[in-house]
Amino acid sequence: MDPALAQIINPLIGTIVGGVIVALANGRIKRRLDDLEDNRLARIEHTVDTHIGDDRSAVIETKLTGLCTQVDRMDGKIDVFTKGQARHEAEIKGTAKFLDNVNTSLQDHKQGPHNA
Repeated sequence: MDPALAQIINPLIGTIVGGVIVALANGRIKRRLDDLEDNRLARIEHTVDTHIGDDRSAVIETKLTGLCTQVDRMDGKIDVFTKGQARHEAEIKGTAKFLDNVNTSLQDHKQGPHNA
């Protein structure tokens, strides 16, 4: 082969071979990246599915509704108790006033002219 021709062909062959190698490597890298992305998406999907499977919001909502109902009932009972307590306090005050009046009346009676 002519040395001048060899000087032209050898770099050309080297460039072509290098290009083929780079193209093959890029294809392999792309496939590897696609595989990694698919694996990552599969893990994320699994995580989301697990989270959805563990979702207990309906149970929590039911329990919260039950607690709200109990609090409402207790609130009603407290209202009834408060009204009853106010009535009892009024009765106690009335009874205390009555007893005070009876006591005053007895004291007046003891000091009256017929006891002298």
